[in-house]
Amino acid sequence: MASALTHGSPASRADTPTAVEFPAPFLHWAGAGTGRDHTIRDLVQRAKSPIDLFKLWPDKTHMTIQARGSVCTYTDKLGSRLVLGVPTGPSDALHDDLKGLRKHAPQRTLAFAAIGPEVVPVFRESRYAVLSVGAEAIVDLNHFFEHTSRTYAIERYGRRFGHRGFVVERSEPPHALALLGDLEAISAAWRTLPGRRELGFATGAFSRAYAEVVPVQVLRDSTGRALAFVSELPMVRGIAGIDLMRRLPEAPGGSIDFLIQHVLTHAQAAGAHSCSLGLAPLAGTGVGTRATKSERHLARVGRWAERAFGFRGLHQFKAKFDPRWHVRYVAVRGGPARVWHAIAALAMVINTPYTQN
Repeated sequence: MASALTHGSPASRADTPTAVEFPAPFLHWAGAGTGRDHTIRDLVQRAKSPIDLFKLWPDKTHMTIQARGSVCTYTDKLGSRLVLGVPTGPSDALHDDLKGLRKHAPQRTLAFAAIGPEVVPVFRESRYAVLSVGAEAIVDLNHFFEHTSRTYAIERYGRRFGHRGFVVERSEPPHALALLGDLEAISAAWRTLPGRRELGFATGAFSRAYAEVVPVQVLRDSTGRALAFVSELPMVRGIAGIDLMRRLPEAPGGSIDFLIQHVLTHAQAAGAHSCSLGLAPLAGTGVGTRATKSERHLARVGRWAERAFGFRGLHQFKAKFDPRWHVRYVAVRGGPARVWHAIAALAMVINTPYTQN
């Protein structure tokens, strides 16, 4: 089936919107055609990586901060305003955007989650505490197919599934009702596995409405039974993306690995140069030499959480695809009490995902 995505050419300047088109079902689900339409279109045009797509999820509130058109995407929780990424606008407007946001929410703890290292100096200059909370795994597709795909860790899955009657099926919306039922059943069974749960805010969560608008790759056995699936995100500036990875408890080991190889193959054929495997939460949590006492203490808590909640395993799983790790940070305005307040609120929104049916 031909791809439903149309990709614009990269912008000559990072701040210049490009002609990026996403599938109509995905945009409709995000809110295009409603009161959110203007900001949805602006966020799409200014997206720089697949992680920016989570700004489109219907659980976020959108707000234009100032006349220059910067758009902020946030969720309010426990008296905190949690902003995903940085405001989407001209890069030289970030200082003004931060001031504008403080005026809009003077009584709230202001925090920015999943920001990149390029903006950390601006936040530090504006008296924000900054902590690394994870890393986004970006696979260079040329490197993967020229080198990584030949390693034993990857090649063995091709041999395991390629000669035993397994089939990978790729489907784009609109999906057949039977396929949607398969996806629902796999996701429900996946949640029964130890340590598996839906997350939110900077990642996707399964719902029937979401499954209806994203392409999926599904692994089936020789009888046609659906065993596992991976959902794809729209391509952003030549970077494809993977969101949900789900399997039945009885699916053969390596099912998701095998599906990811098919996603990478399709992404390269569609013109992508890279593919995001998503965030590994709290992977590599730490702080630099300029860290405050509060930041260092939070880093120790983060390393404990990495072990307690199994995030280290997620990091190790993605590492076998030999990605480049793009560190992501959370920045909080205020002293230690405000930082802890924001972390508690962030933990709550991550563990109460949006699941529109």
